[in-house]
Amino acid sequence: MQAKIIEWAVNNRFLVLLGTVALTLGGGWALVQTPVDAIPDLSDIQVIVMTEWPGQAPELVEDQVTYPMSTEMLKVPGARWAFTHSRWRIASSAIWMSRRPSTTAAEVSTRVNWILPAAMSR
Repeated sequence: MQAKIIEWAVNNRFLVLLGTVALTLGGGWALVQTPVDAIPDLSDIQVIVMTEWPGQAPELVEDQVTYPMSTEMLKVPGARWAFTHSRWRIASSAIWMSRRPSTTAAEVSTRVNWILPAAMSR
């Protein structure tokens, strides 16, 4: 069967070329005519909080800022998991949310404002 198709294609080069051009033009037309919608953002929601405590060692920043902040932020409704990292005087926390509650930004802001003054005044 394949040998017959190859033999036909070799014997009818013009028809094969015409078919190739027709398919290429049809594909280009379809590409131009197909409406493109915006691709929805299906990724999880992330809330990233960066704090700075100048002049402090990473261990102190971890104990008094990063850990309390991450534990409080995990109490936000819809929080799935957290990633925290402390460097010299800088603490970063990223919280992944499982849904889009309307109070996420306000809730996170309230919790961060509540925990940071207590952690940085010790």
